[in-house]
Amino acid sequence: SMNRGGPLCTECKANYSFTFDALECVDTNTCSAGNFILNLFINIIFLVVIIVGLLLILRLNLRVGSGYMYSFLYYFSVVEFLLPRTISSSFLNVLVINIASFTQLNPRFLGLISLCDFQQFNRLAHTALNYIQPIFISLAIALMSCLARRFPRFLRLSQISPIHAICLLILLSFTSITQTSFSLLGPINLQNISSIRVRLQPSITYFDPPDHLPYALLALLVELVVVFPFTLLLLTAPLLTRFVNLTKIKPILDEYQACYRDRYRWMAGFYFLARQAVFLVSNIHIGSFVNPYFLLILSVVITVFHTALQPYTSWWLNVVDTVLLLDLTFISILYDRGTSNVVFQYSEEVRT
Repeated sequence: SMNRGGPLCTECKANYSFTFDALECVDTNTCSAGNFILNLFINIIFLVVIIVGLLLILRLNLRVGSGYMYSFLYYFSVVEFLLPRTISSSFLNVLVINIASFTQLNPRFLGLISLCDFQQFNRLAHTALNYIQPIFISLAIALMSCLARRFPRFLRLSQISPIHAICLLILLSFTSITQTSFSLLGPINLQNISSIRVRLQPSITYFDPPDHLPYALLALLVELVVVFPFTLLLLTAPLLTRFVNLTKIKPILDEYQACYRDRYRWMAGFYFLARQAVFLVSNIHIGSFVNPYFLLILSVVITVFHTALQPYTSWWLNVVDTVLLLDLTFISILYDRGTSNVVFQYSEEVRT
């Protein structure tokens, strides 16, 4: 990639600095003290837009349980892993990054602007900061909802259901924190180097106490305490209700399961599990695990699984989801490391 160097092109060349989210490298001579202020200002504006947009969705009563957002959010959270770095300047990749910025609550589009990033953070620290955005947005909406109930004349948000708000925030935050966790945990082994390195920053040894271990422990904590248990709950809730009293959380479960036929209510956890599988396969590059066809096979399995079951109560939702999943499979066939060199004569390093 232009102006990049180091292992897997994960660093900028001499006299170049990263833009936001390490998307591009720009001339360090163009960096100024005002860049930090401008980056911070745009971040704040982005958070305000996200909060207003989510409040509008809630005000219009566009429920998570309708199923309209499942495939859309899943599509734009995983499609970037199927696209090669060689088309980073294309309209398609720019479109994906911009939409993913809003679906992942992360202003990644800032990386497309030639502004130096916060230079005091390394890539691991910068990635870990992505945990903060979902928390901040959730707290802001919770605060505004509370104020609306106390001062309904000034904030006309009292009609917003707390259950709808919680479920929408969980749905969006899930993608953000899951991708952040797997990015921090992604290992890789390089030729002629015996130790496992951090894929995000290969100059750092995996689980190195001062440089990687704190971030790895944080990511594992989020995965084991928040992400995986919630996914498992959605997948097993229909079975658990036969043995465990889930009355207190039933409204939340119903919100996620309402769009599915009764026999497929467990499919509420389908996109959550599929998203984790894609993130896992995309971030682990160790020995024989680096199978160039893994993402392709995974895309095909997910598509066939959904298409065969047709789990939604609405036939057109089944059609829309099938079309989007087929598109992801088509992209994975075209750009997978195992097939892209045949189709487009790309090299094996196309995705690194």
